[in-house]
Amino acid sequence: TAVHLNVTLAITHAAATHGDTRQILVPTFDLLRQTSHTFTREPGDLIFTVTPAGVGPLNSCDEFTARLGNIIQVFGSVA
Repeated sequence: TAVHLNVTLAITHAAATHGDTRQILVPTFDLLRQTSHTFTREPGDLIFTVTPAGVGPLNSCDEFTARLGNIIQVFGSVA
């Protein structure tokens, strides 16, 4: 069964991109299965697969918030 989740990224409190896991060419669970054969994954690891429209470079002092549906929200900043 396909998983359909919203994917969003805000950089320094401004929306940078919005997408959906339906746009990913390899189904989410297949991607997780495939990467587990090559990499050791740990809790909290992130897998970046593409650069959606609107995403650009992060600059010094930028803050970001990435969300995957209502499942996970990640905050960070660039030193």
